[in-house]
Amino acid sequence: MNKNESTCGHKSTPYLIEFLYEHFFGSQGASRWHDQTSEGLADKGNWLNKVETIYEPKVVRLPRALSTIERSRELCQAIQAGAIDKLVSFQDRHKFIVIVGAPRSGGSYLTKVLFSALGKDVNKVSATIAHDGFPELAPFFMAKGFNVHTIMAQRMGEYLAMVELYFEKSAPRGSRVIVPKKASKAAYQGAFLNSVLGNATEYIVTVRHPIPSCVSTYEKSGGLPEHGKFATRSAIEIWAARDYLFTAGDGEAAGLLNKDYFDVYLRFWEQYHYSLALSGLSANKNWTVVPYTETAMMEAARGINERFNAGEHAERFVAFDKRSRHPEWHEAAERAVERVRDVWASVGLAFPFEEIMQSW
Repeated sequence: MNKNESTCGHKSTPYLIEFLYEHFFGSQGASRWHDQTSEGLADKGNWLNKVETIYEPKVVRLPRALSTIERSRELCQAIQAGAIDKLVSFQDRHKFIVIVGAPRSGGSYLTKVLFSALGKDVNKVSATIAHDGFPELAPFFMAKGFNVHTIMAQRMGEYLAMVELYFEKSAPRGSRVIVPKKASKAAYQGAFLNSVLGNATEYIVTVRHPIPSCVSTYEKSGGLPEHGKFATRSAIEIWAARDYLFTAGDGEAAGLLNKDYFDVYLRFWEQYHYSLALSGLSANKNWTVVPYTETAMMEAARGINERFNAGEHAERFVAFDKRSRHPEWHEAAERAVERVRDVWASVGLAFPFEEIMQSW
């Protein structure tokens, strides 16, 4: 077996290899995951080729890197086997503060505040450690050679191994080391995340009105497509299309790009917020809901700094007023927000309806 072939049945992901390379050899530039005002698309270029031809050959020569890869396999196997006892020592050492919310709803800002309050230079914090592209958590899907549950276990095992390495020298705050993580996709697999990360985990849930969320998404993706029809140009748009088809069915796939942009986005936004309430995430009662308003975000940031004795003023949260945009979308958006509010109420969750309806 190749040294980098996982006992979980998969080769180690490029995310783990890139993380190990950056950890041991230094990053190739400032990390930009926390730039909340950027609306441009990330340019990965030949990222995968670089990982395979430059990073991996160096990483696999390091004994410590190889031990982290092996540890990721052990954790993957424990998750797949339901061996919770093998996760207890990990859960006893680490306390996760997970920021969850639909894309473009302020989570990057609070994640940045958390890392800064803990004394980390956010420009040097790996996006894999901090941001929500990894580990992948998704609605169930199975195809030839692919099973979401298997992929989830592998990537979660890799993430936990990264956390052990990255935070190994961090001093505990109270009885545990604090681990911030932006994990938007936690909404889909709440019960899974609760089981793996443990009962001490806290969730900060950010909520933003669907119209400005949609506007921010299309601005990041290159602008509203011609004739207002949906397009899949960015990771968020591909994500929205996947979720739309998850309930609409493959029969609608051919016509997806002929549908109105907001109709597709709104279904994505609504289903996402149902998942937040119904996937098991809310069984953990350590929830704080933060609506996307300058006041609420700044108060949350100040609370984080005070909690960890950061002794610094919270960076200003930048919010742009989009209430005059797309009046033709207002009625459908309000009905969707009302439905989400009612579903949350049915499981005992308070949805910040008034705040997000008044502050975009």
